Amino acid sequence: MATQLRRWHVLATIAILALAAVSTLLGLFRPGHYRDAPALVELSKVQDLSILTVGIPVLAIGLWYAIRGPLRGCIVWLGGLAFMTYMWLSVGVMFGSLHGGVVDEAHDVGAVQAVCAVG
Repeated sequence: MATQLRRWHVLATIAILALAAVSTLLGLFRPGHYRDAPALVELSKVQDLSILTVGIPVLAIGLWYAIRGPLRGCIVWLGGLAFMTYMWLSVGVMFGSLHGGVVDEAHDVGAVQAVCAVG
């Protein structure tokens, strides 16, 4: 069974790949990019490294296979999108940007559960 990606799927995925690459490279190599406690800086750099070494390649390979048509490619592509969504959502929750400021940890867990329940 062959599937066909729409043009906006491809363009949106390419934009995600480009933005993720730029963001993670800045986080890893730009001095002073993160201005937080040392433990949070280390956590952010590990997350950037995992996005760069796992998320971007999986999403790019999945997109390439999905464009070619096999259902396997679409499954890998969707898995890459899910990984990126999870990673960037955790960044937003960790730094409180989804709430407009600093929030307590219990509230963050509730926010993640609410976002996941909507999806």
